[in-house]
Amino acid sequence: MVNFTILQVVLLTLLAFIKHVDYYGIPMIFVNYAVFWGLITGVVMGDWQTGLVIGGTIQLMQLGVAGFGGSSIPDYGTMAIIATAYGVTLGSDTGLAIGLPVGMLGIQLDVIVKILNGFVVEKSQKFCDEGKFKQMNAILWVCPVLFGLCAALPVFVSVTLGQSAVNW
Repeated sequence: MVNFTILQVVLLTLLAFIKHVDYYGIPMIFVNYAVFWGLITGVVMGDWQTGLVIGGTIQLMQLGVAGFGGSSIPDYGTMAIIATAYGVTLGSDTGLAIGLPVGMLGIQLDVIVKILNGFVVEKSQKFCDEGKFKQMNAILWVCPVLFGLCAALPVFVSVTLGQSAVNW
């Protein structure tokens, strides 16, 4: 079992949250490349070279995959964060083996969050129709939070509960 420091757990979870909110945000501030998130995670973990190698490997997996028309694809950025975090401590092969299922879980969570956001937008539309514009704007902040949690929760669970939680 890998013991991550509390600071690493917080930074990795925050990194995943920011990554996912930025991916769905306008404008995108960071790039949506696994190699970038692998590098940043490598810096957090203290081994940027392994972060580049693992991020580059996942970037190769991502080539040619695109989510058209709102379809969901694996969360390669989150996969890079988890794979790098574990890859620095347990080795690149083990990191990739642990990161892959977490990235695939991103497909399911993305679908759930998009469904939930539909309800949020519907409620926002009702507030707009009633002229309650402050409530309309306030409830719309739920959408980015849900998207951020979509990536942050799997990362948090993975780094706190370990490989057995990922296998489950």
